[in-house]
Amino acid sequence: MMWTTLGIVLHYYREKYDFSQAEICRGICSVATLSRVEAGEREIDSLTGELLLGRIGKEITQFELMLNEDDYGMWILREEICKAVQKKDYENAKQRIWQYRTQLTADQKLHHQFCEYYEVKIAIALQEKEEKICALAYEALKRTKPQFDISNRERQLYTPFEVELILILIQNGNFKAAEQPIDRLEVLLSYVETYYTGQKREKLSIEILLELIRQNERNESCGDAIKYVDKALLFLSESRSMEHVAELHYRKAMAVRKKYGKAAEWDEVCKRECKLAYFAARMGKDDELTDKVLRYCKETLEWQITEQEILFV
Repeated sequence: MMWTTLGIVLHYYREKYDFSQAEICRGICSVATLSRVEAGEREIDSLTGELLLGRIGKEITQFELMLNEDDYGMWILREEICKAVQKKDYENAKQRIWQYRTQLTADQKLHHQFCEYYEVKIAIALQEKEEKICALAYEALKRTKPQFDISNRERQLYTPFEVELILILIQNGNFKAAEQPIDRLEVLLSYVETYYTGQKREKLSIEILLELIRQNERNESCGDAIKYVDKALLFLSESRSMEHVAELHYRKAMAVRKKYGKAAEWDEVCKRECKLAYFAARMGKDDELTDKVLRYCKETLEWQITEQEILFV
């Protein structure tokens, strides 16, 4: 029954979004395998099922995807790796990844990609060199997108792993020589906003928007940076998260000042954004950002935030 459910979900959304079977399964499994899964005639392991669903931004419970006792054991290990990384217990995560790899054969590329993805996350957390991070990310990405090219304008479908790996490569400067990394980020953002739902949509959309802001700041495209800040703040206003709110208001203040200078109207906008950033940073107990905002106000705006002003933000 559970695999019939998987096939129904895949078939329904593939038809709804007008995706071909080849687009969904490319790099994950064969078209013949997906066809048999949709027909309820073929079982696949839970990770393969999860990635196929990920290409259309959907998910069903892991227990609905579970195949057998061995598959359950692998799922447990994946959960332990994920939780260890979330808790910043990186030595434990590395040990679990090693344990996971000992159960794999060379041709289980999706499982190797899973391990490599978390090795990338650990390398970033431990502030490894960009070259190492990018090499690991490319290795993982090419497991399912062997011909990936940032300049390719053809429609492509992405799993959450693939979205994050591309984003990591851009963040670490690996696409500096590419024509338009901003274009690729906009494509990813549109894809995530159109097809993803729930926490994955929220998390990935904000991460992509933050990188779009950084890229435009580097290019001194202050107007576009402001546009993406406003989009990110609107997105967060519709969620329950306060993460990044203070940073976004601070970035908007700096972009406004850089674009419009000391013009009276925009000076007030800049000060208001600083007050919002300061207030949100204090609420989030982010002392470093709180001090940064105060220092920016004093040194650049030649102005100070008073407690009375905070009451009228």
